[in-house]
Amino acid sequence: MKKLGLNEQQIEAVKFVKNHAQITNAEYQEKFNVARRTATRDLKELVEKGILNSSERKGQGLIMKFELRHDCANCAMVAPE
Repeated sequence: MKKLGLNEQQIEAVKFVKNHAQITNAEYQEKFNVARRTATRDLKELVEKGILNSSERKGQGLIMKFELRHDCANCAMVAPE
C-alpha cells in the first residue's frame, strides 16, 4: 500500500469505495475531517494512479463521484478483500 505512495486517508478511502461503490469529495472531507483542497488533491492522486475513476468532468456543475477502476491492478494491494 505504501509502495504506491498513498497516505492513510487514501487507503481508507479505497476501502470505503470497495464497500460503498463510490465516494464524493464532500464525503471524503467529512469522513477524514479535511479541507476541500486536501480532498480534491487526494482523490485526484487516486485517479492519476489508476485506482479510481471520476464520474464527471470538473466545471460541469455536477457532483463528482469517484469509483474503483474495473481494471485496477493495484486495488488488491491497497484494499485486499
